[in-house]
Amino acid sequence: MPLLRFYLPPNLLSVEEKRALSQKLTEIYKLQGLPAFYVNVFFIEIPNGSQYVGGEVADDFVRICIEHIAIGFPSDASKTLYMQNLDNAICPLFESKGYRWEYHISETPRDLWKVQSIVPPSHLSTTERKWARENRASQY
Repeated sequence: MPLLRFYLPPNLLSVEEKRALSQKLTEIYKLQGLPAFYVNVFFIEIPNGSQYVGGEVADDFVRICIEHIAIGFPSDASKTLYMQNLDNAICPLFESKGYRWEYHISETPRDLWKVQSIVPPSHLSTTERKWARENRASQY
């Protein structure tokens, strides 16, 4: 499961911009064979005056925290490609609004993850492909 949390000022993005960005991000993961429902994107609005960078108010800043659980990066090349795809999805949006941003990616052990109390099937397995087709978890 990829979990992407955007900490951002209130009303920076419209509902449509959030939807479009979430869909772009989901496509990045679907290209890796992950079911769409694995991708969780949250937009957490931080009140003005409540976000600080370097000890100063940063109402023009977006912090993005990404956790990868379903799969990790098998190589440095895959990390670079992912980060390029991520930049392609977010840079135009935040640059056009004059905002600064930063992100980091953490990899969490897969064995510490369940979906509806089900241990997810192996990546690219027949069952995971079934989950992707049906866009939901099911017993196996």
